[in-house]
Amino acid sequence: MALRWFTHEVQVLCLGLGSPMESKSAAAQLVFLTSICHALNIAPNRIEFFDPHFTQEDIQGLLVMGFNVLAENKHGKYTVKGRTMLFMPHCGVELYENILRQNWTANDVQRLLLVGNVLQEYETMTPRWKLEHRMPCLSRICKYLSCDLIPPMETLPLAFNNLALQYINPNSIPSHEDALWNLPPPGAEEMHSAEVT
Repeated sequence: MALRWFTHEVQVLCLGLGSPMESKSAAAQLVFLTSICHALNIAPNRIEFFDPHFTQEDIQGLLVMGFNVLAENKHGKYTVKGRTMLFMPHCGVELYENILRQNWTANDVQRLLLVGNVLQEYETMTPRWKLEHRMPCLSRICKYLSCDLIPPMETLPLAFNNLALQYINPNSIPSHEDALWNLPPPGAEEMHSAEVT
């Protein structure tokens, strides 16, 4: 169960939420996130948000609620500090790949709890060569993920469509010495895939 994960103090990083002021789905996802954090006693000051589509009203509302709103768009390249819940509903696959790469060690990936798209589905939707060369982290980590689906919401079915809690069982992941952790340099996968096509 994913809740075993919350035995330690947790940070929350929310990326790609969309504008709660302009989107009913984003507003529902924000309510869901704040409900989780309240139930688990995660203080607002431990929760960070970023989305380039936030309006000034969105930002002001989040700040009034006591949350932190990040100013810099790192395109998902955030380094975690301790256990971190990544709340990334319906983000692009590049964002998932970037945050995995930024924390690509045996120790750090175990600290991540992802609330987002079911990553294993990319394996079935994407040709293997493309997945390995353009998304090497995602292609390598999928088989180690445990996945608990989030039930859809009847009134807003698209808000939680294809979302799940995903985390790694520390007993299943290879040690830091395994070749799994040896990645091509950033950008090399795009060059290789361009040559293939």
